[in-house]
Amino acid sequence: QEGWPVQPGHVGENLTVEGYAHDTFKVGQQYIAGNSTIEISLECDPCTNLSLLPYIDQKNIKTFMNTVLHRRGWYARVIKDGEIKPGDIFKLIQ
Repeated sequence: QEGWPVQPGHVGENLTVEGYAHDTFKVGQQYIAGNSTIEISLECDPCTNLSLLPYIDQKNIKTFMNTVLHRRGWYARVIKDGEIKPGDIFKLIQ
């Protein structure tokens, strides 16, 4: 959106969902994801490891970190393990 060529997987995410704004998620919410259940546990703040991306360097890292602040993602813990495949259901349950 701001000109950074970020692609899925670039910022270390393990699961990417579409159709949810970042501020939709709240700590403690539980979601069905495929046949598993996850619980949102903590907002994931950007860190300087992002400077390892090929389009970021030490000169640009602070600007990039400010760009992705509160948009980086969330940590979640697995409540019920299972399989999640592309196109599977992702739905708030609690």
